[in-house]
Amino acid sequence: MISSEYITYIREVKNKDKILQIQIKILKKDISNLQKELIKNQIDKLEKIYPHTFFREFRLYLKSHEIPFITKLPLKEYDGYIVMCFDPNNSVENYYEDGEGEKHKLTDEILDRQIYDGTSKKKETKPLIKIVE
Repeated sequence: MISSEYITYIREVKNKDKILQIQIKILKKDISNLQKELIKNQIDKLEKIYPHTFFREFRLYLKSHEIPFITKLPLKEYDGYIVMCFDPNNSVENYYEDGEGEKHKLTDEILDRQIYDGTSKKKETKPLIKIVE
């Protein structure tokens, strides 16, 4: 569920039988309006320069500017997400979120499942990311 306390950056890709949704969420209180504008400008640049690996580059950009964020990577053949929380000032939290939104500890079985990391094989013509505030 998308909360209004977050700015959520979403990329959707159709898989064989379902739509996979990769998300990056940033708490609104963690960034200024100027940073928000800089991020929007950077997204435009990254989409043009790195159309196939855009989401990975976007995460690296946020890390390099020490902006705390949450990444939700969907599992390819299972319901749920691998969730990775980045905060430059605190310890990192990673967990599995099932189809009902419940948090679970990452196990070897879950880590062995394939995730979708936002990498595409072909150039997309539609916008690569949707922003929800």
